[in-house]
Amino acid sequence: MKINYSIFVLVFVLISGLSRAQTNVNWQGLYLGSPDGTNALNGVEVYYTLATCNNNDVILLSMTNHNAYTVKAGWQDFVMSTTNSKLPSTTVQDSVTIPAKATLAGDCANNTIQLVLKLTDFGILKEDYKEFMVSKFDFIIIH
Repeated sequence: MKINYSIFVLVFVLISGLSRAQTNVNWQGLYLGSPDGTNALNGVEVYYTLATCNNNDVILLSMTNHNAYTVKAGWQDFVMSTTNSKLPSTTVQDSVTIPAKATLAGDCANNTIQLVLKLTDFGILKEDYKEFMVSKFDFIIIH
């Protein structure tokens, strides 16, 4: 019985450690053009992080809708290179529908492909990447 308890504790500690490792993402606030200079605009907050998924360097986006209604957010994304060049994506514009009081986040499983942006779509390598930015961020209310 003592051995089973020790194994249970060991498994619990390992699972706890793994779950913390997966949620320890270095999310950064994304400036949306809001007057207060934050990463929120009209109740929608946006974060991003640089990651590697399946040997591809990607930018993951996370969007939280604090409103009591569903919104469809749209934006044009681009990156700044280390030479301060603005590099637009090969995609014309991205958009995603965010339910009320919900968060959508890109991950390596590509559940929401609009929230997983490959650096190669900007024609840049990770070592030449400086910053991710968006322009024309806005949303419409979905009834």
